[in-house]
Amino acid sequence: MREQTTVEPNSKIGIAARWYADRGHERRRAVIPTLRKKFGLSALQAIEAVNLASEQKQGDEPGK
Repeated sequence: MREQTTVEPNSKIGIAARWYADRGHERRRAVIPTLRKKFGLSALQAIEAVNLASEQKQGDEPGK
């Protein structure tokens, strides 16, 4: 099991993760370039945002 990422909710990564968690189903293609452009993230930060969004979504699922 992967360790949870600790990111400030109001950081660029946290904001991007929240946006992707809320709207990711609308944008399946080229999410890393989209997050980089929209939020001014590096590639690594965009990946962290996607991972954080995934963790947030898993926490929202019943029984998790």
